[in-house]
Amino acid sequence: MAAVERGSSLDVTLQLAKQHGYYADRVDWPQIEAKAKLLLTSRGEPAAIRFVLEALGDRHSSYIPPTGETADTVKNSNQKSEKLLSETRTPVAGIPVIRILAWSGTSQQAMAVTRSLREQLNSVLSVPRCGIILDFSNNRGGNMWPTLVGLSPLLTEGLLGSFKSAQDEARLIEKWQNKIFYRGESHNLNSAITEQPTYPARRIAIIVGPFSASSGEIVPILLQGQQNVRVFGQPTAGLATANTSFSLPNGGSVNITTALTVDRHGEIVETRLMPDEETLRPLETAANWVMRQCQSGGALNTHLPFGGE
Repeated sequence: MAAVERGSSLDVTLQLAKQHGYYADRVDWPQIEAKAKLLLTSRGEPAAIRFVLEALGDRHSSYIPPTGETADTVKNSNQKSEKLLSETRTPVAGIPVIRILAWSGTSQQAMAVTRSLREQLNSVLSVPRCGIILDFSNNRGGNMWPTLVGLSPLLTEGLLGSFKSAQDEARLIEKWQNKIFYRGESHNLNSAITEQPTYPARRIAIIVGPFSASSGEIVPILLQGQQNVRVFGQPTAGLATANTSFSLPNGGSVNITTALTVDRHGEIVETRLMPDEETLRPLETAANWVMRQCQSGGALNTHLPFGGE
């Protein structure tokens, strides 16, 4: 989280929004600032801050008010530390399913859930599989990196995508030698992993829906461009943007959309992720696709993880 700047929390929010907001150049700032000052007087600072963030027009920037360290806070923090990132579900027609959930937490907790996801993937792929189903349909976002690192054996080597800032800076997301790299640096969560799956998943079916948002869209986007991947379900929420968190003088913070997601083919994703196959029965449809591919031989023109076909 970026450091606190001087001034009132509303003033700092205005400065941050103007400087870092991806769509800041589309905003009539004199008008927004004048209305925000009126809201400050009539409805208070939180309402004014939220108004400024809504003016950015990205639908993803948000305000997190300050919280006191009460017994309930500690209780909620303890519950959060036990929150799951992923879980294996009952196979569908014999095809294994891993459900990927929304998650956020501390760096130490991120290490633990990354390791847990990889262990689940290793267990599922401890025997030869034609394919696997990854269910992101109820993933509303959070920290994407534990998911990406945990699932990295399913990804091909090379460029996976990037984040594009308003200044056209490309923050590359890559995989090299079974590790995830961001902006040219090996991600720290790579150290949570010690083993790779025994066998590859030759086909990867991904489930998304209207509750898939933020990182619940970004990871599927990074996977979708792969030739052995197909996405099923319904269009997503359309919030596949990168947010940066900034602390405020009042003890709260703002999450501001600072970049858009770019897929591995260089296409900027500004709207909803559209599934390759829209269906109201995504698990069954995905399992049928994997089985058909397996039965037909389904040759794919790509270098699949673990040596391909």
